[in-house]
Amino acid sequence: MRTYQHTQKFSWIWFAFGYALVALVGYAALNNQTESPISLWIVIGVAILLFIIQRARLILYIDKDSIGYRWAPYQKNRVTFSKNQMESLTITRYPFIGYGYRVSAKYGTVNNTRGAIGVWIKLQTGDSYLLGVSDVKEVVGALKDNGYEKIEIRTD
Repeated sequence: MRTYQHTQKFSWIWFAFGYALVALVGYAALNNQTESPISLWIVIGVAILLFIIQRARLILYIDKDSIGYRWAPYQKNRVTFSKNQMESLTITRYPFIGYGYRVSAKYGTVNNTRGAIGVWIKLQTGDSYLLGVSDVKEVVGALKDNGYEKIEIRTD
């Protein structure tokens, strides 16, 4: 079986809102002579940050030996977990934690770009990782096709 790849991007609506806000604040900063030039640099910095975040994609990799992820294009190498490192594997619905890279007391290291369903990997070391997914059926199918039989599904 070949490696399955699942890609998630941040929702475009957040960026549309962010760029509109940057444009409004930038316009106000340019037209207000009493403002210091620092406010314009802050607007430019926020616009650049939005652009950098907009390019980010969370890529989940599943093959017969391991599950991994990386943040493209910023992370060159995957973070991988071999089958024999895993204690449990759960497809779970979780409460809103935030988007991007987060640390949660319950779920461990959380990586997601949208939604509230992910692959929760608990390792034998006690560490755990939650990787967001947007197509649950496809991901579950890829896990089963690659020999991951003990998958708990809690999406209700």
